[in-house]
Amino acid sequence: MGTKYSLSLICLIIFYTLYMDISLDISELINNIKADHAIIINDSVTEANLPPLLIYQNTRVLSQEEFTSMMFARLAHKASICQNLQNRTTEQETALEHLAGRVYFMQSYSLLWCPVYKAASTNWCRNMITLAKLGQQGEEQLERRFQGQVNQQAEEVAPHLGRDQLKLVEGDKNSKKMLIVRHPFDRLVSAFRDKFERCMREDSDCTTRSDWYYNKRTEIVNKYRIRAQDKFGMDFFSEKNNLGAPFPSKKRTSSKLPIWWEFVQDVLNSPPATYDEHYQPIYLFCEICSFDYNYIIHFENIENEE
Repeated sequence: MGTKYSLSLICLIIFYTLYMDISLDISELINNIKADHAIIINDSVTEANLPPLLIYQNTRVLSQEEFTSMMFARLAHKASICQNLQNRTTEQETALEHLAGRVYFMQSYSLLWCPVYKAASTNWCRNMITLAKLGQQGEEQLERRFQGQVNQQAEEVAPHLGRDQLKLVEGDKNSKKMLIVRHPFDRLVSAFRDKFERCMREDSDCTTRSDWYYNKRTEIVNKYRIRAQDKFGMDFFSEKNNLGAPFPSKKRTSSKLPIWWEFVQDVLNSPPATYDEHYQPIYLFCEICSFDYNYIIHFENIENEE
């Protein structure tokens, strides 16, 4: 019985980690799951025997030398992977054209940042605004011009580049060219929960055409809802079953919103280049094999590495 419950706990941990998108100490996570599900198990389930996917290597950086060494290791790993995937050919020109319209660049700091959405992108948009030193009045004016659109506010102080400008920044040894990466499964779940499973606000109806993600949500439901109903049953989408979600949420206001299974089917059956920017693979969105970044930060360890 102990083994049975231990395996069940591991499955629950996988579900919590990948679906709920929470960052907890493993021991705290285990205790939370025990309490939530009243599971009686032995103490054999530990960090040591959990699947490797769940264990992040949060390295405490104690000096500039350690940080530099860590960056070199990541850049070397990137270079080896990219060398196996492709050569820098004429396709690089197209890649840089795409990238130039996505990155933010602060001339005063020689800082270039490619925003990986769902990997601290909102915080780093705010960081860009803070670095611009606009003062309270300047920041308030920016907010009035682009109300609630922090990415557009950041673009005002750290504008996108043209392709030729991007090449100059890439060749500048003193420039800081940064991106923040996140485990793709975690990022996928975070994008689903934020953009597809729930409305942005409790008081909004995101099932109307005025909502930014209406078309994509409707497309997913139209494609896969009949199959989902056959697979899970009509009752799965009832209010007593959280309208198809595993947990209740005040922001999930309708069963017209996609469920996780439907979203995954869409991901599996769509070319990655067509994915929404919030879960498009980082290697595509930030063109990592066509541009020489010199700082790669891990979202899972961001407080330490920033």
